Amino acid sequence: MLPKSRKLNLKLLNNKEIFTSGYYWSGKTISINFDFKKGKNKISTVVPKKVVPLAVNRNSWKRLIYQNIDEDILNLKSLRLVIKLKTRKKMNSELKDKLILDMSNMTNFILKENKND
Repeated sequence: MLPKSRKLNLKLLNNKEIFTSGYYWSGKTISINFDFKKGKNKISTVVPKKVVPLAVNRNSWKRLIYQNIDEDILNLKSLRLVIKLKTRKKMNSELKDKLILDMSNMTNFILKENKND
C-alpha cells in the first residue's frame, strides 16, 4: 500500500485537470490518466460502484492494483496518475493475470511518455 502522502486527492480542483489535459491509455482491465507536474508523484485508484457494487470487493481490487504498481513508476519525480478499473467481471486468477499484464503495459507506456517530455 502507498502511504497517504503519495495518494492523489481527486476532490481538489487542480487535480481534475489530469482528465482534460493529461495523457490517456486504456487496457483490457484498466484505463489511466496521467500527467507530469512539479512535486512528488501521486497515485489514485478508482473502482466505480457501478463496476464493483460491494465495498469489500472494491477494496480488494484497489489493494491488488496498488500491490502491482511497478517501482519505476513509484520512483518518477513528478507523476500524477489515476488508475480506473473497467472490468465488471468477478475477480478470479485469469482476471488477476490480465490486470498484472495491463499494469506492465501501463508502466511501459508511462516510462515512454516520460522520456518524450
